[in-house]
Amino acid sequence: MLTKFLNIKSLSFISSIPKFYLSTTNKIINNPELIKFINKNKTKQIDGITLIPNENYPGISILTRLNKIITNSLSKENSELENNAIRRSLNAFDLNSNNWEIKLKENTQNVNLLTMISYIGKNGKIMSLNYYHGGNNIFGFEQIKDNVLNNKLYEIEPQMGIVDMEKLYKQAKKFKPNLIFIGGNSYPRDWDYEYFKKISKKLNCLLMCDISQNYGLISSNLLKNPFKYCDIVTINSNILKSGIIYTKKKNNILKNQINNLMTKKQYLTNKNVLSIISNQMLEIKSNHYKYFSKEVIKNSKSLSEFLLKEGNRLSSNGTDTHLILWDCKPFGINGTQLKKTLELVNIYINKNSIVGDSNLKNPEGVLLGLYDLTYRGIREKDIDDIGRFLMRGTKICQKYAYFHGKQFMQYIKNDKEIPLLKNDVLKFVKKFPIYYSKH
Repeated sequence: MLTKFLNIKSLSFISSIPKFYLSTTNKIINNPELIKFINKNKTKQIDGITLIPNENYPGISILTRLNKIITNSLSKENSELENNAIRRSLNAFDLNSNNWEIKLKENTQNVNLLTMISYIGKNGKIMSLNYYHGGNNIFGFEQIKDNVLNNKLYEIEPQMGIVDMEKLYKQAKKFKPNLIFIGGNSYPRDWDYEYFKKISKKLNCLLMCDISQNYGLISSNLLKNPFKYCDIVTINSNILKSGIIYTKKKNNILKNQINNLMTKKQYLTNKNVLSIISNQMLEIKSNHYKYFSKEVIKNSKSLSEFLLKEGNRLSSNGTDTHLILWDCKPFGINGTQLKKTLELVNIYINKNSIVGDSNLKNPEGVLLGLYDLTYRGIREKDIDDIGRFLMRGTKICQKYAYFHGKQFMQYIKNDKEIPLLKNDVLKFVKKFPIYYSKH
């Protein structure tokens, strides 16, 4: 049975998924490579501390929507699913269909780029946050993929760690952008949408925002609402497996531009994904999700406070969201070294660039996110343990700071502290099982 291949007792927690899959010969299909990959990732998720910002467990309610019944439904029923997904996506942020239009894209790739080009053309002028200051991994550089768009970067104020709005305005007056883009992969603070709107209004340009990192926190009213000020808002989500484009109904010209550019092939047609969007957007409006969101921010603030008390340097000296950007330079190590060290003890993080960085391969910072741990039931009282694990890993890493690449791994994997720390991590995570840990 499939349960045996997956090393689980039952698939009953997803009631709509069959117990096994039969081929045309009525025999169970054995795919050992796939099963090995699944079990490897299952073990990693159960036995590890995941602090990667864009990784989070989809709820059981999401998994139950990935089912055979929807997959086998007729294509003509897509419109019903799509309308439901659009309605839920509007309701998630208390939006009115008279004022906002939604387009659902088949995948998350190039959603922002496609949207920008549809409104301002391939030679349009945009302003976006510098990647090394927390910006987007596509629009955080002056040269964008395929040499489209003319991009001017704005930056954070180094001491405060927040966007320097006055400097941005001075740049914008001179540059005269067609569109200002708000959004970043590693910006830990909330955005001053109102100030951005004042600038865009004075310059008569569009204001666009990507809320992929924080859309749940925004829906829970824990962060400022970009829909009050922006002309375009996008979501590119790994959980949703799609891109969502919200456009304010200003005039028919803008509407026609995006309709003409997004061909039918680019529209979302996957039934399971449409059902996931509908369910996720309904869930983020629920009371239990609002409680979860509050706990995410509490945990993020608690961990940032712990790290600061230990003498660490964080971007903006803290966080408003689930993100913490941690500077490794004071320890004499880089983000790659710390990432590899922590992986040896089942702690998973992202290496990330910080202000002043120039090496994308070996940046001098790491990015932490607290969605995953909060979902597992970890609360403020447990956060100091996470902080201590991180500090122990950092001290181990420091011993081998002068080594790089394969040589670094050869030395550090044999450090006597590694198995001790890994054992403590395993003991800790067993107190916080994932919903499929016992299956």
